[in-house]
Amino acid sequence: MSTQHLLVPGQPVGLYIVETYLTTGSFGDLYLAKNGTTQERVALKIIQIPSGVRVGRDLFALGERLLALSHPCLVQVREMHLDETPPYHVMAYAEGGSLSQRLDGASRSPMGAAASLPILARVGAALTYLHEQNIVHRGVQPASILFDEQGQALLSGLDLAQPTDQVPSPQVITALYHAPEEERGVASPRSDQFALGCLAYHLLTGSRPSREMRRDLAQRVEEQIIPSHIGRAVLRALAEVSTLRLESVADFVAALGADRP
Repeated sequence: MSTQHLLVPGQPVGLYIVETYLTTGSFGDLYLAKNGTTQERVALKIIQIPSGVRVGRDLFALGERLLALSHPCLVQVREMHLDETPPYHVMAYAEGGSLSQRLDGASRSPMGAAASLPILARVGAALTYLHEQNIVHRGVQPASILFDEQGQALLSGLDLAQPTDQVPSPQVITALYHAPEEERGVASPRSDQFALGCLAYHLLTGSRPSREMRRDLAQRVEEQIIPSHIGRAVLRALAEVSTLRLESVADFVAALGADRP
């Protein structure tokens, strides 16, 4: 657990009162808090900025634009306070926990197509919405996927999101789930498709993404462990060269045979 900005229950942060620590992510600690006036529960993230990372450029490049994003498969960002000490932002609270918690508790067991495809469809719908807004997410991974009280998947983790016309820093990428071109400072909607393909691989096999995942996936398809149409779609999304991937995330989700949320 990070201790740099560790808060305690009852501590005020702006209009909010901290209730409990939830988890630590790539760029800070997340807490359950409540609005001192309305009593609404929210997720409050105390942002920790790594050395050499520029807020407003490498991190939270969208700034106040995050507040205008609205989609049923996207966790809503309520407030941004990047100029505070420490900086923080407020999000809607998803009561069902994260996908990383579910995967960590599954002992590397495959989730199976029936359980995986609805998650991939909802994350894909959120990504498609972002791409329509000319935004690349750049942070798709199990920790950025949360669940509401009905168990429906929601995409969060917009810390690295940026306009499609902005050149990203190759030093700030999501471990394991980033597309090869992001290491060269290139990111596009097809980079998000690669990350979603990594997620699909993780869900369907129980194994974390690796350099061998394409070979492993192809073998599972050949052995009929994974349906061939699903395997082919994931292999296409995982193409090393971005132009060899499907045209869009929506096309990838359709190729999987996942129902739209």
